[in-house]
Amino acid sequence: MGIPGVDLVALREIDELRANRGRARLRQQLLWRIRRLGGRVDLNVPEHQAAFQEVFDAFSPFPNSRLLLVPSGVSNLVPCEASLDHGGLIGFSAVLEIESNPVALIMRRLFLRRRFVHHEYLSVFEPYRNYAIAPAVLKTSFDFFDELEMRYVVVLAALETGRWYWAQCGFTFLERSDRDAVEQWSQQALRALGIQLDTRLLVDAGQFLRMGDPQTVSIEDLSQAMPGEAQRFREAALANNINSFDQIPLGKAILVCGPEWWGRLDLNGPSRTAFDVFVQNRLIQLRRRLGFS
Repeated sequence: MGIPGVDLVALREIDELRANRGRARLRQQLLWRIRRLGGRVDLNVPEHQAAFQEVFDAFSPFPNSRLLLVPSGVSNLVPCEASLDHGGLIGFSAVLEIESNPVALIMRRLFLRRRFVHHEYLSVFEPYRNYAIAPAVLKTSFDFFDELEMRYVVVLAALETGRWYWAQCGFTFLERSDRDAVEQWSQQALRALGIQLDTRLLVDAGQFLRMGDPQTVSIEDLSQAMPGEAQRFREAALANNINSFDQIPLGKAILVCGPEWWGRLDLNGPSRTAFDVFVQNRLIQLRRRLGFS
């Protein structure tokens, strides 16, 4: 007896092709699976989800971890669907669960034909922050993007930590306007602090993050220099687990309190090298903190 809304013949063909070809030309295989299943596939259906298991495995980097998809149609979440839109698109919103504990919410859209990925959202829940959950997810997923021959990743650097975190990961500005908005804000903050610093030659987000090194400042210093923004700055510090009175790098303080910006990371080139170094260092720090060599 069949399953309503599920093409069992197509699923068997997908399994046969997967068995014969393995992961060879996986991006083309994924596009073929979407077409074979009718061009629009509800990934909330377990049988459909299994047909795209390689995608979900790429975002489950830990032993005893799995992705639990959030049903499509929930407000503000990416629909869990594979379609031929934009030449081939796989999108999902999912909770990363480790040993039955929900630890993060992940939303991604993979544009297969256009060969780029949109990082919609990644948030690690308390008390699982500072355990390199995000770097581990990023590492395994970026390795998967390499396998798919994707060209770049796009992200909106916003929310709580994004404004500085993605700069630390190696993302650069998507558009000149993103860079100019960050520079305009940086000069406003620097003037308020009484610091003279030429930012005209700074090009990418990482350079703004490192500006003024090794100079430090506290979020409280910035709040007192710009009292009209003090509440917003303190809320930003709290969201980033920063004590407002702690001295932190000047560039980080300014980005934490600054505007959101669109970023891009090319999967081949200097920005990818910076990303790989960042992830490796974070994972090494975690192993040391947990007592591993």
